[in-house]
Amino acid sequence: MTLTIDIGNTTINIAVYDELIFIERYFLETIKTRKSKDYRLLFSNLLQKYLNEIDGIIISSVVPEINDEISKALEDLFKIKPMFLTVNSKTNINIKIDNPNELGSDLLCDAFGAIHSVGYPAIICDLGTASKLIIVDNNGDFCGCTIFPGIGISYNSLYKNASLLEKNDVNLPNKICSKNTKDAINSGILYGHIEEIKGLTRRIESEFGYEFKKVLTGGYANLIKDNLEEFEYNPNLINFALAKIYKLNK
Repeated sequence: MTLTIDIGNTTINIAVYDELIFIERYFLETIKTRKSKDYRLLFSNLLQKYLNEIDGIIISSVVPEINDEISKALEDLFKIKPMFLTVNSKTNINIKIDNPNELGSDLLCDAFGAIHSVGYPAIICDLGTASKLIIVDNNGDFCGCTIFPGIGISYNSLYKNASLLEKNDVNLPNKICSKNTKDAINSGILYGHIEEIKGLTRRIESEFGYEFKKVLTGGYANLIKDNLEEFEYNPNLINFALAKIYKLNK
């Protein structure tokens, strides 16, 4: 079995695969002050039933500060040295951006996962700490992306800078025109995000001159997926990509 770990700025997404068959997933909050002993205990508790089954580990990380602590914890627990995904890992994707070395492993995973699930050309909308639109062209090349503030960042910024607002449950109102502060905030941020995604997608297709397949993933995607009908929702896109990349590299 393969343990796949996607370390994001907000959440650590953990999934177990048997070959390329999804088995189970878990989430941890990303806390940069945790030490390897803390991660070892967390992983031991979460993955107790797989301790003798895991024979490979692959990690995508955009939080380098905690890579060593997590790697040590996993190596202590499973006696396996984790593989960290980089642009030098074998993916068979041409990376056509100004500086390929600055490409985040999560974006590479998004592109790889889309290519091997829906094909290309593809636009992958990944709604995490930041919201990303990743573009794979009609040659299957990674050719760029658009990044803008994520849904969580939008809420936190508004609450932080508006004294009279309080944190409310996040949900999508039935109507855009709202009659109370809670619904007005949810409406503005969530419907605003929906229209931002749709508008940017139209501009990308206009810029390239052809239509794209569309995939939606990321921790905040479930909040608005029903209003993005053109996008195929795949919450396991990055972990699937990691499992397949691990197999390709091994």
